[in-house]
Amino acid sequence: MRLPKELRTLLASPRGILVEDDSVLPELLKGREVVAVGDVTAKRCLELGIVPRTAIFDGRTRRSEWVELSAPNGVLKAVNPPGRICLEAARVVKEAVKEGRWVKVEGEEDLLAMPALLASEDGWVLLYGQPGAGVVLVEANEHTKAHFAELLALCEGDAEDLLEELYGDLGEALLRELDEGLYGLLFGEP
Repeated sequence: MRLPKELRTLLASPRGILVEDDSVLPELLKGREVVAVGDVTAKRCLELGIVPRTAIFDGRTRRSEWVELSAPNGVLKAVNPPGRICLEAARVVKEAVKEGRWVKVEGEEDLLAMPALLASEDGWVLLYGQPGAGVVLVEANEHTKAHFAELLALCEGDAEDLLEELYGDLGEALLRELDEGLYGLLFGEP
């Protein structure tokens, strides 16, 4: 699936709670499972004493070389070109989230936040960096999963196949909720 140019502007704004002072994260995340997306986010979590269940990183920040991260439970590898979500990369992310492993991406990891949130259990927290602003915190729940499913549906490609293959009944439920939401927006309450 490919991210259309129109959606890039939408995704440039935080999709959750923007935390400008990341020193509060240890208290906010105490006792919570964390999925971190991005090298800076994962590294900062470790510096703050937060060990993410899963971190998705590419070994670069802002497209330049950066530090290698060491994962506590092993690293899976995925290939995901910039501006895309490849089905195989989403499968690897789902496996990593379920098993508590990290993912090193050849290409770009940013958009893999969407399948990572969808693979997370309710109550887990997704963190990703908002350049120049802070870190975004998104709690996995039925509402945030439906929102991320909506964003996937706006991508060029077959979101239905991705959601149904990777998330089974959850994917079907998200698509039903998305269809009902779109119907409501277009035609008023059914």
